[in-house]
Amino acid sequence: MANLIAQTHTLPIRRIKYAYAALKALIRIKRFDFELSIDNKIIDISESFMIVLSNGKWEGGVFLISPTSNPTDEMMEVSINIAKDRSHLFIQLLKFFLFKKVSTTSFRKYSCKSAHIRVRKPIPTHCDGEIVDNLHVVDFKLLPKALQILSF
Repeated sequence: MANLIAQTHTLPIRRIKYAYAALKALIRIKRFDFELSIDNKIIDISESFMIVLSNGKWEGGVFLISPTSNPTDEMMEVSINIAKDRSHLFIQLLKFFLFKKVSTTSFRKYSCKSAHIRVRKPIPTHCDGEIVDNLHVVDFKLLPKALQILSF
């Protein structure tokens, strides 16, 4: 949701823009129910404010969401927010902005090659900063060395 808000505002500095968007999203955000399987194993968490799949350390170039991610290890990280309420989520947001390590009391992290997420009600979703849609089911599979980048 923060990414959607950030894309609709024209604040001059990216970090301020994302801070504003994250705070506004924090006011609107609601927990959602989901089913998650990682590498075909069902995860026993079923409610969250946010799930992040990443293959790099940064979210939006601003949030240090997955400091242990390594884009060359052929694994992706799934970070599930398990904050009890918005106040815990707000504290974690402040830590992101201060480049602090993600709290294990606010997030559960898993390394995997594939993930399947099903939510009961469609929710705002983005992929690499691009708004995808309000999705109900999402499947991710890591494809090592599938993208070749040419530079001139």
